[in-house]
Amino acid sequence: LQAFLGSLTTIGFLLVLGVAGLGSALLRRNDGKLARSAMGAAGGFLLLVGVVMTLLTLRTMTAGSATVTALLNDKIIAEDSCGDNSTCSRYVLEMRSSTKSYDVQVDASAYERAQVNSCYQVNYYPGRGLMGASQAVDSYEYVSNVTRVEALPASECQ
Repeated sequence: LQAFLGSLTTIGFLLVLGVAGLGSALLRRNDGKLARSAMGAAGGFLLLVGVVMTLLTLRTMTAGSATVTALLNDKIIAEDSCGDNSTCSRYVLEMRSSTKSYDVQVDASAYERAQVNSCYQVNYYPGRGLMGASQAVDSYEYVSNVTRVEALPASECQ
């Protein structure tokens, strides 16, 4: 469940905002029809997005986890725009197995402990697209729903 904490928090926030928008549109009788309609449409849209995200997250959770053994090639701290002219850091481990490359998003403590040119076993939930297929390509996969990263002897990655 911890692997999906960010998604579940976002879903909860969207659903609360959607209900608040619809409730505001229905209960504020003194506002004009246009303002109430706009508030109701925005609330309905947020509810719809929250429901779709819920379905996608549940499908990813119930599809089961995957495990890969890979060699850590590099560590990157990616900077993303978080709005209000601020940036957020994402900790990414670039890994390679015998058949595929992975970018594994981990928390700061796992990033600090990871050592380049070491072998790791990663347990994660593969992302699923809208149509149910995996979002992974044959030679590359971005992994964000990580449940466990475990160091292995170097011989495991040969």
